[in-house]
Formats: sequence, C-alpha cells, structure tokens
Amino acid sequence: MATLAGKRLTRRTSMVMLAAVSAAVLAACGEPTVRVIGSPEEARGPAGPAGPKGAAGATGAQGAQGAQGAAGTSAKQPVEILFWSAGNQRVTDWWHAAAENGVHKKWPHITVNSVVFPPGNREDKLVTAAAAGNPPDFSVGHSTILNRLAQLGAVAPLDSSISQHKVPMQDYLPYHVAAGRFDGKQYGLCAYGGFFHTGFNKSLLDSKGAGDPKADEAAGTWTWDRYVEMSTRITDREQGIFGTDPGRWQEWLINNGGAVISPDGTKIVLDQPEAVDAVQFNVDLIHKHRVAPTPEEKEQLGGQKAAWVAGKYGFHYTVRGGHGNWGVDVGDNFVWGLVPVPRGKTKKTLLNSNGQAFVFQATKHPEEAFLAMWGWSATEGQIGRLLAGDPLTPSLLSVARSDAFLNQKIFAGDRVSRTPPDFNSFWLKEMEANNFEGHPIVPNLNQIIREANTAINRAYAGEVGARQAIEEAMPKLTSFLG
Repeated sequence: MATLAGKRLTRRTSMVMLAAVSAAVLAACGEPTVRVIGSPEEARGPAGPAGPKGAAGATGAQGAQGAQGAAGTSAKQPVEILFWSAGNQRVTDWWHAAAENGVHKKWPHITVNSVVFPPGNREDKLVTAAAAGNPPDFSVGHSTILNRLAQLGAVAPLDSSISQHKVPMQDYLPYHVAAGRFDGKQYGLCAYGGFFHTGFNKSLLDSKGAGDPKADEAAGTWTWDRYVEMSTRITDREQGIFGTDPGRWQEWLINNGGAVISPDGTKIVLDQPEAVDAVQFNVDLIHKHRVAPTPEEKEQLGGQKAAWVAGKYGFHYTVRGGHGNWGVDVGDNFVWGLVPVPRGKTKKTLLNSNGQAFVFQATKHPEEAFLAMWGWSATEGQIGRLLAGDPLTPSLLSVARSDAFLNQKIFAGDRVSRTPPDFNSFWLKEMEANNFEGHPIVPNLNQIIREANTAINRAYAGEVGARQAIEEAMPKLTSFLG
C-alpha cells in the first residue's frame, strides 16, 4: 500500500498534517515578499539523505533526465515527495486514492506526503513558500495560480519530462493543455475539469405538455427560442414554479460565440455584440420573458439546489458533480435528464474549472516530483479517484471512456443519486465533441470576472440593461490587463 506521511492508505484514511512543514507554512503566511528563485543553490538547498544521486545540482524538471540517467539503483531509492492540497475530508480521501492508484502502484519507492489546507486563498501561501525556497515538491490549483507562479519563475517547465516520458498530451482536452501553458512552455498537467450543462425536469415538462428537449436536440431545434418557449409553458409564478434557473451569464456568453478577453489576452471584449447579446438574453429570462426568478425570488426559493430538488424549476445548470449530488435529494417520482445548453451561435458551453498540477523549481527530487505529479493527476490517478467516489469530470478522454467513469454511481454518504441512464455517457459525448471553452488565462482573470459579475448583477436586479452595465464597467475591466 502507498503511504502518505508514513500512514498506510485506505479509502477513509485521514490526511496527515506534517507538523514541521505546517509550522513553516504558518510562519510564512504573512504578506509575501516575492522574489524569483533562480540559482541552483537557492533552488536546491542541502541534498537530502533520500534524494536520488542523479538529481544533485539540478533544478526543477530540468534535473529529471539526470535522475533518470543515474545509476540504476538511484531511481529506486526511497524518496518522499511533499504535496500541498486543499479541501475537506471527502476530497482528501479521493486524493489519497489518486496517490495510491496513480503513484505507488507504478513507482513504489515514492512516498507522497500530503499537507491539506482548508479551502481558501492557498495561492499566497504557495507564493510565499516559493519565495522562501521551501515550497512543496508539487501542488495543484486553478490555472490562475499556475500562471502567477510561472511568472515568478517558481514552477518548473515540464516539456522535457513530457517528451522523455512520452506523456500523451493528445489525450487531454485542448483547453486544459492551453491553460497549463505560459510563454510557450508547458507548466501544468490538468487533473480535473468541469463544465456546465443543462438538467431538465422531465416530470414537470411532461405534466405541462411542454415537449422534450432531448428530441429537440436530436432534431437540431434545441435553440434559445425553443428553450424560452418551453420555459414559458411551464412557468406558474402563483405556484412558485419557474421555467428555468437563469444560469450564469458566462455559459450564455461562450454559447453565443462571445468572450470576456481576446484570445491573445490583450483586450477586454465583453462589450462586443456577441457578448452583450448573450448577457442581455440571460437578463431577459428574468425581466422580459419572466421565466426565471429575480435574485430576490431565487433567495426565497432557497437557492438553485433547493428549487431544483423541490420540483420548482424546469431547467437548471451546473457541473457533473452538482447534477449527480443533487440527484440524491430528488423525490421518487422526480424524473430528470441532461441536455446540452440551448444552442446559440455555437454548441459550446462554459468550462469553468481546470485543476493544473505542477512541480516547483526548488524540488530536490525533480524526477520523482514529476512522476508523482504526473501519476497523481493522470489516467491512473483520476481512475483511482473515480473508484473512491469522486464525481469528477475527467480532463482525459481515456478516463472518460473507462469503465470506472461510465459505470460510476454518485453517492452522498450512503445514498445513491437517481441519475438518468445516460448520465455518464452524456459527459463523454460532450467531451468528445469538445463542446466547451474557457476564458484565456491572464494574471488578473479572477479580478476581471469578479468585476464583471458586479456589473452584470445590476442588470440582473433590473437597474440597467446589459449594454449599460458592461459599458460602465469597461474602464475598470480594461485596467486589470495592465
């Protein structure tokens, strides 16, 4: 069995907090003083007793070939690799399973020691630790975290290791590869992703004679107009029933061929017609067509999940894990299904999540750090998580085509989700068609989206139209690009 911090792994093993590392982390968690880790001495530090001989004097992934080419016994010496993660106990168990299935079964000499942080701003902790020369060997986070660390020179380019180990990059979804690149170099391998699609309440639609969105999708008539028509048919405000949750403006934006940021990351384009029209359509669901609740009405319903499981929505939008987990709470007579986002000018929807795994330049064990990161994040690691119950959306087509994914049942505790028969194959089909897109990764992406949300919330509230909300926000949005 694989070990994390010296403990044998089971599905329910608790995450081990390494006392010495935790103390160092807490001591370094003040306001970071960022500097680039440059010289071999700074990055390497004193050689550890368990370190591979071939890694001595090498920094980051650049030392991987040296470690691989050392004496045959050096690659088999026991090596401990430190991994920083974030999440709750359930996530911890899933990620333990990734280490067991993806790392130890392939490279039993590698022990993955793991420190888990509560969900929150782990980015500053990673930056501070990197600047102090004592980061973990590898970690995982959104592309914005990786982008920031790459700009600081704190993470290792992976291209030579990818080539050496013949990592099948074509197996990854295209956006996930692009989101792990910076200045023409690959710094991350994507461990998970998530994209929004539409759940529909078949029981409610049938009771109102509103039609079948899956049949419309098959016929090529599943359009925005048809979606509004169906939603209007089932809306009954007196009974607190709404045709649809409004969803997020970003999924309608992507679906209509719009964008927030230009592909080269140099310009805010939220004021372009495709973008403005998409946001206005989203707002019109609330105020013109009146098939979606206002923010106040949504709050009265108890939020999106409460409205959905109570049968108060005809349509709603979330990722695979959300759909699966919410299926646990629906009633016995609640029949639901999945259908792509109604088609605008494209067939794409928002890819809202991509967890990039990366190696720090300062690692003393570049070969083992790369192998641990790759094994944890790639096929065997993702399959291990699925078998442990993680309702992840894979970043790899091979995983989405695996029995572990296609046969997975979603649980919440001991309760199984009432998912439709095609629940898993639906996500595979959309992945194979590449029917999603994410935002270009720029350093201030999170701030840009937060500011756009603030502006568009005024339109949701009915204070202004989409165009005015966006135009008034453009100067500040543009300022985030520098």
